[in-house]
Amino acid sequence: MYGGFMYHYESDQGNLDIALLGDCILTRKLSVFRESGYLEMVNSIRKNDLVLANSEMLFHEYEGTPAWDHGGTHMASDPNNISELHWLGVSMISCANNHANDYGPRGVLDNISNLDKFNMPHAGTGRHLTEATSPTYLDTPRGRIALISVTATLPANGSYAGEPTSLDRGRPGANVLRHNIQYVVPKQDLYALQKISEGLGFEKGKKRLVVSRNPGLRTDDENNFQFLNTNFAPYPKFEFSNFTVGDEYKVITTPNVEDLNRNIKWIENAKHFADWVIVSIHVHDCGKEETDSPDFVKEFAHKAIDAGTDIFVSHGSHHSYQGSRGIELYNGKPIFHGLGGFITQSSVKWSPWDAYQRYGITDQINSTPSEFETRRSSIGREYDVDRIGMHGSSYVSMQWERKECVKILIHPVTTSSQNVSIFKDRSRGTQGRPMPAQGEIADDIINRIAEMSSEFDISIAKENDIGVINLNK
Repeated sequence: MYGGFMYHYESDQGNLDIALLGDCILTRKLSVFRESGYLEMVNSIRKNDLVLANSEMLFHEYEGTPAWDHGGTHMASDPNNISELHWLGVSMISCANNHANDYGPRGVLDNISNLDKFNMPHAGTGRHLTEATSPTYLDTPRGRIALISVTATLPANGSYAGEPTSLDRGRPGANVLRHNIQYVVPKQDLYALQKISEGLGFEKGKKRLVVSRNPGLRTDDENNFQFLNTNFAPYPKFEFSNFTVGDEYKVITTPNVEDLNRNIKWIENAKHFADWVIVSIHVHDCGKEETDSPDFVKEFAHKAIDAGTDIFVSHGSHHSYQGSRGIELYNGKPIFHGLGGFITQSSVKWSPWDAYQRYGITDQINSTPSEFETRRSSIGREYDVDRIGMHGSSYVSMQWERKECVKILIHPVTTSSQNVSIFKDRSRGTQGRPMPAQGEIADDIINRIAEMSSEFDISIAKENDIGVINLNK
């Protein structure tokens, strides 16, 4: 109060419009196309106060060394394509995902440098673990928004950021949420695992390495057994799969306590400095069904909201429907258990030697990238490629009023996946670019998300090819 007048800030109203795009794998231009439906979609995205995307891409010019083969595409995009994301309306991106380390520590740092050069706020990777975990902020007329980006999926080559010590520097990488897995099996199956482990000689190695490398690790008993994963016999990688006795087969997952507590601490920090907090997590894992979010992610989502998160969004599941999963409302805050792929352009300029080798291309020296991509894209055709779900996805937008989410809109899109036979004759220059879905395809996408959201008592109506969740009661 000053001179009889109360000064009000627009951010005090608690109103905000947000769009979440899910996975964006961008290798080509977006701004040159002019289909009316496409431009209408772009304008619909741009009108939001914030547009968040998961950049499952590294922006660099191949300065780094490719990481040892991790089973997927080694991502690389011209840094100028960051401007294409700006053109689309993207105002903030998450970077923590399984591709963060595709080109080693140098690739992590080059990507960060290029994002900074093009003024794209980002979170999830850093020069060390604290930087990777800490939030990035975006100031908007309607308030300050914080983003924390996490990945629960990382390749065997590792992309886990590390802290510096007084004697050594930190390790560039991603903010990772590891998780514990407990396999519940009948007692006779546990005995069979014990016999296999003894017969292959793993028990001797386990007893030796538990003492030297894992002091304090849980010991085996008649109802619990740690079975070894061995990637390179006779030099096994000593990571334990934990089995326990139960009446039925099931998998129990829980978040790693150290990673969970670290992220919760930074969420609380973000809440202190921002009006809105968003947590974005990349995860390939699933629950009992491929469309289910794993239990450890659900636990993290609830604890993140308890700590001050306003929006929790998951992405990265590569099942049918481009990874879409259900929508939950927890204490009035939306949890998106799986946004699908929004841009799926994985046609990179170069791929490393071991990527060619994995797909049976023996002459890696004289082979071209087109041979690699043709071989790889043909693999998926033996599966259920004609389902609408294999090329149908969506992005979501939300309306907030007085700090309450009052409406969620589901915008179906099609990305013309190269693995879908009905698009097999479409040019590579077109594949992977999103277009608004209509009619039967739009209905199918919305119905599927509604089915997956029903377990959370969420009802989705349809209006003009858009799914609508009204929360204003």
